[in-house]
This record gives sequence, C-alpha cells and structure tokens, in this order.
Amino acid sequence: MLRDQDEWAANLAPDAPSLIADQFHPDVWAAASPLWDTGQYRVAVGQAAVSLSAHIAKKAASPLSERELVAQVFSPSEPSPGQVRLHVPGDKSSRTWKSRQEGLHLLAQGAFAADEWPEQVALGTWPSCP
Repeated sequence: MLRDQDEWAANLAPDAPSLIADQFHPDVWAAASPLWDTGQYRVAVGQAAVSLSAHIAKKAASPLSERELVAQVFSPSEPSPGQVRLHVPGDKSSRTWKSRQEGLHLLAQGAFAADEWPEQVALGTWPSCP
C-alpha cells in the first residue's frame, strides 16, 4: 500500500487545474506577495485589487477607482463623451461578445467586494467561494 501511495494520489486526484498564485499578472502578484506569505490573505487580495484598479485607471485615463472604475470602463454599452471603454475583442453585434463583455463587467465589479478570506477562497479554489 505504501509503495503505491504516489500512484494512488496521482490517479485519484481531482481532474482540475491548479492555481498557483505567483503566476498571476505581475502587477497583481507584486502587490499581494509580501502579505500573502504572512497569511494575511484578505489584505493581500485587497492590495492586489488596489494595484489592479490603478493599472486599469491608467490604461483608461480615468480618475475613478475600484468598483466605480470597472463599472464604467468594462460596461458593454458605448461610452458617453469623455469616457473610455475597455472591451474584449470580437464582433460587438454577436451574442457571444455581449455575453463575454457582460461577464467581464460583472466579474470586475465583484473583484472589489472583499471580506476576511481563508487562502482557498482568496485563490478562488474553495467550492463555496463567494
């Protein structure tokens, strides 16, 4: 049994991708990593969100931040004068494009809703992830 333990683990492991935090975008991981190693996962995710917000604001040349910023720049609608939109590539008249853009819009807003999280939730790997 002990001799086959590694084979059992490999063959009985869930067939799911694993997420490695240090493979996130450099702007995100550079902001989070100093806190991540101390177990301050919620604070690390918060710092990553602040860094991501600054990156998006710079790209969109927007004075807004966090949820207000992403609600505006990732909106599927056309921008009003003086606003910038960051849209996924593709045919804007297709249902697929609309679905992808709406998903990005909602996901981006949700990224700025945070609470005290264990590591699995912060990585998005816990089945009951908020």
